[in-house]
Amino acid sequence: MKKIGFTIICTLFLLSATAQKGLDGRWEGTITGSNFAKTGQKFHLVIEINGSDVSGRTYFFLEDKRVVEIDFKGRYYYDQSIYFEEIEIPEDMDVALIPPFLRKFQAVYNRSIFGSTLEGYWQEVTSDTFSEKRSRGRIFLKKITGNKV
Repeated sequence: MKKIGFTIICTLFLLSATAQKGLDGRWEGTITGSNFAKTGQKFHLVIEINGSDVSGRTYFFLEDKRVVEIDFKGRYYYDQSIYFEEIEIPEDMDVALIPPFLRKFQAVYNRSIFGSTLEGYWQEVTSDTFSEKRSRGRIFLKKITGNKV
């Protein structure tokens, strides 16, 4: 009986210790321009995890096939939620592609054998927090595994 209890505790510990590893990598999906839309523009994330710190890059695909890339930093929480803010536009980005604002994101990581997902919200980073004109929307992403990366 003690061996079974010890085995269960060890298994739970190992599972919890490896739970964050699935968030690293490439995510593909859409970003919407409102909180109610389900469809939007092509959007990718590349996420790196170091403890509870999150960093990486957002990729926003424009209709003319150009890509806006912005670095981000944030935090991963034990309830499997993630918060991050776009912080830096790469120096080599075309001036015409620089967006009018940066975004911050809140999402929930859902790990599944049927495919992991990140779903959540984004909003414009602005000093006028409660402005009705503040841009916001949703993100719907799926983890890319295997040779697709």
